[in-house]
Amino acid sequence: MKSVKTAQTSAEKALEQRIRDARYRLVAEGALQSGPLNIVNGAVLMGFFYTDVAWWLRLGWLAMMTVAVAGRVLTMRRAMKEDRAPTPMEMRIYTILSGLVGLVWGSSLFLLPSYANPLAWQCTMLILAGMAAGAALSSAPEPRVVAAYNLPALGLLTVFLGLQQTYLHGVMAGLTILFFFVMQRLAWTNSRYLVDAVKSRTSLEDTQRRSEAQSEALLRLAEEHEEAARRAEESAKKNAAVLVNMSHDLRGPLSEVLGVTDILKRANLDAENASMVEMMAGSGQQLSYLIHDVLDYARIQAGQMELYLSDITCETLGEHLRRHGEPRAKSKGIRFSVKVTGDTERAMRMDAQRVEQILKLFINNAVRFTESGEVAVMVHVESQHQELARLHVEVRDSGVGVPPALRAHLFEAFQREELDDEMREAGTGLGLLLCKQLANFMRGDVGYRPAPGGGSIMWLDLPLRYSSRLDRYCDNETMSLAKRRLRVLVAESDDVRATVLRGHLQVINCGVTSVTRVEDVLQALRSSAFDAVVLGPVVESVASEGVAEQIRAMASTAALTPIIRLVRDLGEPIRHQGHDYELALPIVSDDLTRALNLATGDGLTSTHMIAKTA
Repeated sequence: MKSVKTAQTSAEKALEQRIRDARYRLVAEGALQSGPLNIVNGAVLMGFFYTDVAWWLRLGWLAMMTVAVAGRVLTMRRAMKEDRAPTPMEMRIYTILSGLVGLVWGSSLFLLPSYANPLAWQCTMLILAGMAAGAALSSAPEPRVVAAYNLPALGLLTVFLGLQQTYLHGVMAGLTILFFFVMQRLAWTNSRYLVDAVKSRTSLEDTQRRSEAQSEALLRLAEEHEEAARRAEESAKKNAAVLVNMSHDLRGPLSEVLGVTDILKRANLDAENASMVEMMAGSGQQLSYLIHDVLDYARIQAGQMELYLSDITCETLGEHLRRHGEPRAKSKGIRFSVKVTGDTERAMRMDAQRVEQILKLFINNAVRFTESGEVAVMVHVESQHQELARLHVEVRDSGVGVPPALRAHLFEAFQREELDDEMREAGTGLGLLLCKQLANFMRGDVGYRPAPGGGSIMWLDLPLRYSSRLDRYCDNETMSLAKRRLRVLVAESDDVRATVLRGHLQVINCGVTSVTRVEDVLQALRSSAFDAVVLGPVVESVASEGVAEQIRAMASTAALTPIIRLVRDLGEPIRHQGHDYELALPIVSDDLTRALNLATGDGLTSTHMIAKTA
């Protein structure tokens, strides 16, 4: 509590010091500006006194004014030259000298004789009033200085007017007193505004400092969390990599076991032994499927999952699912059907093996938990754009359905002790979790809903691209979360330069599609996804800047594709120009590689560039 009070006292003292320094600085600046004005106006006044006042009185008055003003200026000049606020002692000296200047001004009227020119009287009072107002403005932050200046100046003026003993001079004396108080009021008001401004600025700076401190603390906390997340991710990847290796090691002996079991099934065994061998074969096959699922899951966690893209129609996909599901359903005596709707004959680019892996698991579960009735598969393709489509597949069964307690967590990982008896009976395991992971990896999703009248509906929804001629340059390429070929579109009208470009890009393991016309560039970007576009200096008589503008104007995400433009006489190997990168000619392989690294983000295997389906 004592420390808090001490801190508050220190803050209050610091604020008072800051207010005082602000006042003194403003007074010092006003002194430097008003000092010469006092001397100039004094010389002008003595000019009006030329015919009515003796020369030695005029000279003495002007000398006193000059000495007092010079003392004021020199007192403040030292502080301003050292870029600091005047000290309290300097302010006291300045206040005394200000009073002396005011006294000299007030005495000026007493120099004039009674027979003096009326113009001299009028000019003297006018200059006195103007200098009093000037003092109030230049020294307003410190009202004591204003009073020290105006009290003798206006006080002597009031005394002089009172000695004239006329009604008019008495009124003027009263107005002079009122003028003094108005000037003091103005000074005090200005001082109060200054105090409020300094307090507000101090409060704002304190708030800003606290905000910056909080921002730094949050930034440090975010960095710590990011580091912790990075370590956790690295640990998960290492564990997943170990699991991948272990799964591979398990496959070898399991394959031998299944091979021997298959030989025993063909041997002339009695019924009891044949039944046991058949049981071993079934269990071994289930174990093989489980290891396969574990291997896929570990690959995803380790960032080693790959997609093998190929062209397949919706009709073909439905036929594959029919061949898989019909024998299983027939063995249980239930009906099985596949219905395909939408754009059934146009080929789509996908990893058909992974898509079928998800759907076959849905079919297996549907057949497993359906004792009577049917299992129906509905495949639908909806065209969303000239090049884009959405694949939606539903597997509907008339079985027992999914227990309510399991529905919300159907595609999550479970520990066995978390499951009740009903959930264990439903066979919750790794398969559905793997389906969720695979669908998300392909930018899609899976889900469940109860079927009307009983049973279940498991669905898969995927965004896909229609296949095109330009896609086929990189058919069956591997798209991996960790490593894959970069897909580059080269637009170059010069055959020699196009050949050189292709050679450089293929050396660094890029998949290249080459075109020579602007229309082909736009068509290629509409038809397929590329990681970067390399533009020659001129494409079909259109400068590379114009081609880049047409690409950026496309009404699709292709407009965001990084662009590298080849430029003659660039002066430097690589230059970042707006949203594009410029690469100097002639082409150097290292510079081309670096430009691709810069354009695509974090390098040729940048993971955030690879989460796409085509």
